Amino acid sequence: MILIFSTASNDETTNRIMDWLYHFEANFLRINGEDIFDQMIPISNQELIDKTNVVWFRRSKNLVNHMLKFTNSNREFVEKINTFNI
Repeated sequence: MILIFSTASNDETTNRIMDWLYHFEANFLRINGEDIFDQMIPISNQELIDKTNVVWFRRSKNLVNHMLKFTNSNREFVEKINTFNI
C-alpha cells in the first residue's frame, strides 16, 4: 500500500497524483494534517505497519513526526515510516 501524508486535503498536487493512482487502481491511503490533529485515521496502527510498503511525504514529514512521535501507541508506526528513504 502507498501511504500518502499531505499537509491539507485541498493540496492540488496530491489530488492530481491520487487521480493517477485511482486510474491505475493502486492501493493507497491518504492522511492529511487535519486527520492527524482530529485523530481521524481510518485504519489501525498495526494495519498501517503491516500493509505499507511506500510512503510519500507531501510537505508533511515534520508534521507527521511531531504529531506521532510522542505517543506510545504510535511509536512502532513512526519508527517504520522513518525507515523509508525520502
